[in-house]
Amino acid sequence: MLYDLEFVCIGNNGRSPIAAAIAKKFLFETGISDKVRITSSGTLVDVMKKSPDSKRISYLSQFLEIAIDQGILTTADSEVLRLNHEVLLQKLLDYEKSNRDSYLNSLGLNWIQDPLQTDLRDDSEIIFAISNRVLSHVRRIYANRPTLIYELGDYVNTPYIFDSTWILTTSEFFELANRLHETTLITLKKLF
Repeated sequence: MLYDLEFVCIGNNGRSPIAAAIAKKFLFETGISDKVRITSSGTLVDVMKKSPDSKRISYLSQFLEIAIDQGILTTADSEVLRLNHEVLLQKLLDYEKSNRDSYLNSLGLNWIQDPLQTDLRDDSEIIFAISNRVLSHVRRIYANRPTLIYELGDYVNTPYIFDSTWILTTSEFFELANRLHETTLITLKKLF
């Protein structure tokens, strides 16, 4: 195996699975898919498992407000969801998954990673964090490991183009996914 790459976003639900699916297709088309292991994961689990309740509630409340502002959730939903943060998180993940699946289907990529990883792998050689925010989390998590860690856009001189909020409207998500697609391909061409 030449490389072992991992793409990391917040929840391993939207951006990093898209980058991984695009990477796998590229590697298959170039005939080197048997020489590279591609996976994706997210830092949200680290935050949700290891943070005190008050921090988790604060973190999810930010996403709730954004989702309401963007019309993804209604204010009527908000009172119920404020009381049950697990339901809120699942509702937001389902919304993003729907956008991810629509985007990948539009490319003819039916992406399913069984099961979706939530924890970062211990054996990744190179990690591409999808955003600057994720990069800081990954560096903290991998502080004592000899893994190469890059912010995906910065690796190909287009830094921090994916630092938008996690919760996006469908059109915003597709716009970001198109930029992610281009950046992932440029990154792989630089590596291989």
